Amino acid sequence: MTNEQKLIRAELAKQLVESSLFIEAFDDTRNKLIEEIESCPMKDDEYRTKLVLSLQLLKNIKGAITTHIETGKLLTHALKQKTVFNRRGM
Repeated sequence: MTNEQKLIRAELAKQLVESSLFIEAFDDTRNKLIEEIESCPMKDDEYRTKLVLSLQLLKNIKGAITTHIETGKLLTHALKQKTVFNRRGM
């Protein structure tokens, strides 16, 4: 993937996590999973395990999106530094 593609992906990821629809959907899903875990019968280990795995997956999805944003920030910084060094003849 080119630097330009990484920067585009980072911007799209940023727009996504800042979207009110995404925030609402993410929070609603997370809250529903937590409610289900809290109300799950103690003897239903299989269902509770599935709920916990779903909650972890939701967290991993947001983490993957955040990674794209952070990659874009680091790349932007690196490109700015490279430009500065090139201007100074380094």
